[in-house]
Amino acid sequence: MKSALTIAFVLTACVSFAQEPARGNAAQGPGRGNAGQGPGRGNANADLVRTTLPLEGAPKAIPGPYKVVKEPAFGSAGHVVFRPEDLGAFPRKDKLPVMAWGDGGCAINSARYSGFFETIASHGFLVIGSVPEPGAAQRQQNADDLRNAIAWAEKENARDGSPLKGKVDLEHVAVMGQSCGGFLSITLGSDPRVKTVGIFNSGVQRNRAESNDEAVQKIHGPVLLINGAERDFLTPASVATFDLIKNVPAFYGARHGAGHTATVDHPGGGEYANVASNWLLWQFKNDKKAAAMFVGDKCDLCTNSNWDVRAKGYKDARNEGPASTFDRGSHQQSWQNANYKSTLSQCKNPPQPFAIPGAGNAAAATAAPPAPVLPPTTSIPGVLEALSSWKVVWSWEGNNVDGPIAGDNGTVLFANNDAGDVIQYDPATGLAKVAHDNINTAGAVSRSKNGALFVAERGMGGGIEQLEPQRKMLAKTFNGEPLECIGGVINDLTADAKGGVYFSVTGARDSGVFYADPKGVVSQYGKDVPLANGIILSPDEKTLYATNGAIVYAFDVKPDGSLANQREFGKLQGGEGGDGSAVDQKGNVYVATGKSVDVFAPDGKFLGTIPGPQGLHGTFFGGKDRKTLYGIVFYGTWGTPSARNAIIAIPTLAQGYTERAK
Repeated sequence: MKSALTIAFVLTACVSFAQEPARGNAAQGPGRGNAGQGPGRGNANADLVRTTLPLEGAPKAIPGPYKVVKEPAFGSAGHVVFRPEDLGAFPRKDKLPVMAWGDGGCAINSARYSGFFETIASHGFLVIGSVPEPGAAQRQQNADDLRNAIAWAEKENARDGSPLKGKVDLEHVAVMGQSCGGFLSITLGSDPRVKTVGIFNSGVQRNRAESNDEAVQKIHGPVLLINGAERDFLTPASVATFDLIKNVPAFYGARHGAGHTATVDHPGGGEYANVASNWLLWQFKNDKKAAAMFVGDKCDLCTNSNWDVRAKGYKDARNEGPASTFDRGSHQQSWQNANYKSTLSQCKNPPQPFAIPGAGNAAAATAAPPAPVLPPTTSIPGVLEALSSWKVVWSWEGNNVDGPIAGDNGTVLFANNDAGDVIQYDPATGLAKVAHDNINTAGAVSRSKNGALFVAERGMGGGIEQLEPQRKMLAKTFNGEPLECIGGVINDLTADAKGGVYFSVTGARDSGVFYADPKGVVSQYGKDVPLANGIILSPDEKTLYATNGAIVYAFDVKPDGSLANQREFGKLQGGEGGDGSAVDQKGNVYVATGKSVDVFAPDGKFLGTIPGPQGLHGTFFGGKDRKTLYGIVFYGTWGTPSARNAIIAIPTLAQGYTERAK
C-alpha cells in the first residue's frame, strides 16, 4: 500500500501533462500540457488535475467594496484586465496594485479564473490575465507573457487617454499562478518589479531551469504557497519550495480536501480568492484585518481545522514545517537535573540514583550517526504481507520522538524529551507543528476513549499532565512525596476511559507499574517488575500489559481501576528490551523489542516477529484506516549531539484498534 505522499512524489516526477509544451493552443483545446484545462496523456493524470473542493458547504468568496469591470488590455491582444469600474477613488484615495496571473497548464486563457479575478479586483487591485490572440501560433504561456503584462501596466499608467493613467501602483506588483502558472510565478520572483509571488498548487521543478532550486533562491519578496493538501499531486513540490526558501518571508497553507484545482471554479473563486485577496491587502495595503488571516497566535488559517499552515519570517505565525524547522531543545530528565540527588536525599526512603548508562558523553559522540538499516520482513498471517517493508517517514535530532499515538485524519502525535513539547505530524504532507509546548520534558502521550490527552513528564517535579480538553496536572506525587522518590524515571503511559492513567517507571523499586486514578491518587501494583517500560490497555480495557525486559506481564483491571492477577503473558523472541506497545482491533498485542516488533494473540500465543532496525523502541498503529504500523527508532548516543530519532512505517493487514488513539 503506497501512502498519499509516495503517490504524490511519483506523480510529481512525471507531470508532463502540466509541464510540456502543448500541441494545440492551450486556450482552444486539449493538448499534452493542459493541467486543469483538458485531458493530458492519460485519464488518471486528468482526474488528478481536476480534483476540487466540493462546492456544497465550502466557504464563499467575499467581494470587496468595488464593482468590477472586465475589459481587453488596450494594445495587448494577449491580455485581459479586471479592475474597479469607478476609478474616481484612484489615486485620490488609493492606487491600484498590480497582480499578473499564470494560468493552470500554462494555458493562454484565463477564462476559468474570471470569478477569482473579480473578487481580487473588487478589493482595489488591477488584475491581468491572458486570452488567446486571434491567428497566433499555438503555444503555452511563458514567463515573458507575465513580464509583458507588467510592462503593459507600466505603459497604461503613463499613456495619455488611459483610464488608468496615474492610478496604477507600480511599486506594488505581484505575480501569482496555479499549477504550471505557479512555475512561472517562481520565475518572476527574481524580477525587480515583483514584490511578492503567490504559488498555488505548484512548486519547485528541479528539471526546469526557470523554476528549479536556483530560481527559488532568487525570489526576493514574500512568498505565498497554497496547495490542496493530500488530494493535490503537487503538494510535495509546494512543501519542497517552502523548505528551500531561506532569505525571504513565506507563508505556507495546505487546504485539506481541496485537491489540485481547488476552489478556482467556485463562484468568485471561492476560498482561494479570499486567501489571495487578503494576502495582497496585507502585503500591499498594510490591512491589519487581512493580515490576521496569516499571522498571530489566533490567525484565521492557523485556527481553522481545514488548514495546515506554517511560516518563515513572521515571528508570530504558526510554527510548522519539516523536522529542520524545529529546535531539538535542551530539556533534562529528572536524574540529569543538578538538584536530583538533593531531592532524593529528602525522601523518606531515598532510592538509588537513576542514570542511563553511557549517556551524556558529548565529547565522544558529536558526529551524525549512520542511518538505521531497515531489514527485510517476513509475513505473519493476518498481520503482515511478505512483501511489506519499512520506510522512514520522519527523522529528527535529539532525544526526541517518544510515546507516539495516532492523531486525527491520519496524523501522528508524539512527545519530545529534549524539546519539551508534543508535535503533530502529518505523513501525507511531511509537515509537523507543535501541538502543545512548555512541557516538563515530555516522554509519552496517550489519549483516552473519551478524548482526554495526557503526557508523561520526565523532568524534575514532573508527573502525569492532562493537555486536553483542558490543561491541568493529574498526578505528581506518590504517598505525599515527589515521584522522584519512587526511583527511576517515568517512561510510558496509557489512559483509561474512567479518567485515570496507568504509567510505568523504569528503575522503580520492586515494581514500576502505577495507576493515577481520576482524582490523581497514585497507587503501585505488581511484583518484581523493576524494568517496567511499555504499557498498554487491551481494547476492552479489562487487561493491562506491561513489559519488563524480555517478559510481558498481564494484569486484570478491576472496575475501580486497580490491578490484580499479575501473570506472565509472553516472552519476546525478536529482542530482549520490551518497550512501547500497541493493540489491534482483534486484541493482538504488538511490543517493540529494541530491534523488532513482536506480535502476540490475546491469549499470549506468539504470532511472529516483524524485524526492524536496531533501536526500535516503540510502536503504534496509524493512518486514516489504522492499517499502518509505525515504529520509533533511536540511534546515535543518548544525551549527546549525535542522538537521533526516526519514525518508520509499514503497511499491515491487521487494523489497529480504532476506538482509542493507541
